[in-house]
Amino acid sequence: FENPIFIMLARNLKSVSNRVSQRYFTASASNVYDGRGLWDIFPRMPKEVILGDVTVRDGFQHEEVLVSTEAKKYYLENIVMAGCKNIEITNLGSPKVMPQFHDAYELMQFVKGGELESKCKKKGINFDDIVFTTVTIREYAVDMAMELHQKGLGPDRCLMMVSTDKTHHE
Repeated sequence: FENPIFIMLARNLKSVSNRVSQRYFTASASNVYDGRGLWDIFPRMPKEVILGDVTVRDGFQHEEVLVSTEAKKYYLENIVMAGCKNIEITNLGSPKVMPQFHDAYELMQFVKGGELESKCKKKGINFDDIVFTTVTIREYAVDMAMELHQKGLGPDRCLMMVSTDKTHHE
């Protein structure tokens, strides 16, 4: 991939993998590899880890400058093409309170309206394997998720958040 975001992500994952391998699976004066497998060393470690991406929803929400809808679509398309199967797209809350999410409907239309699915088919990616999540904090957001679902544009999963911060409930 030529995109610097994906190059950085791949380097970070490789770096973590190398550190674990060097620490537990290579011979050294202080740590001799004794033939045990990873689950022998870490018996409570899960057999499977599911990675997801929250950049479009969480990563962009605190930016001082609005991130354009086209930039969000570009990122979503590229993260899907890179093989990510769990993606948080947006927060369905009020855009008056959270201006970065003013384009929630348009992003859902891009993801669930057929455009992204047709691009996936061309690349041999099974679109049905991808889980698209939206965040819903208040009743307004849940209503919007149900409205989107009725139009065939609903998220695969809604993440319900509970907050004790008064500003989230105004």
